[in-house]
Amino acid sequence: MRNLITDVAGVLVGNAQDARAATGATVVVFEKSTVASVATLGGAPGDRAVTLLEPEMTRGLIDAVVLSGGSLYGLDAAGGATSVLCAQGKGAQFGGLTLPVAVQAILFDLMNGGEKDWLKEPMKRRPPYWELGRDAALAAAKDFGLGSVGAGLGGTTVNLKGGLGSTSMRTRSGHTVGALLDLHLEPEDAFGDYDENLVFLEAIRSSLSQFGSTSCSASSRSTNRCTAR
Repeated sequence: MRNLITDVAGVLVGNAQDARAATGATVVVFEKSTVASVATLGGAPGDRAVTLLEPEMTRGLIDAVVLSGGSLYGLDAAGGATSVLCAQGKGAQFGGLTLPVAVQAILFDLMNGGEKDWLKEPMKRRPPYWELGRDAALAAAKDFGLGSVGAGLGGTTVNLKGGLGSTSMRTRSGHTVGALLDLHLEPEDAFGDYDENLVFLEAIRSSLSQFGSTSCSASSRSTNRCTAR
C-alpha cells in the first residue's frame, strides 16, 4: 500500500499549481461513477454541486471531487475538471449528452503573498482555476505529490505551512479506507496570543478526526465500496 487515498481501487488523484500565484487545485477522479455523501461544517463554507450529495437527491453519483485554493474564485476549477471528464466519456447520459458530476470545496488562500493579478484587474485578467482544474484532472494517477502541491500549495496554518496530506488503511474485514486532506487555517491575526506548535498539532488532530472540520479545510474520504466524503 502507498498510504494514499489511491490505495482504494478505482481512485486517482492529480495536482496542478501556479507557483507565481501561490495557489493550485487537486482533483480526485473515480474510474467509475461512485456514490458519495457530504458533511458541510464551519461558518463560511465554499463549494459547488454538493447539494447533489444530499440523501433525497435522485442521482447521488459523482465522477470527481475537486479541491482548490482561490476562495470563491477557485470554484472555476470544477469546470476545468468537468471538461476532462466529458472528453473521457465519464458521467451520466442525458438526451444524448454526457454530463459528468464534479463536486468541489475551496479554501481561502488569497492573502498568502502570491501574485493574484485578477484581484487587481478583474475585468482584464481571469483567475487560473479553470485551467488548474483541467490540468489536475489530466494528471490524475495512482501516485501523486503531497505537501505544497495542488490545492495545498497556498495553504497555511497560522504562520506555518499547511498543505495536502493523504493516508490509507485496511480494516480487519478487508476494506480499504483512504483520506485526502487540504489543510489551511486563518492568518495569524485571527488567533492573537497562541502557542504555534499547539495550534498546528490541534489543526492536524481535528482535521484528521473530523475530515474537514477545521476552518477553511477541505477533504475527501474513500473506501473500496467507492464512497467518498
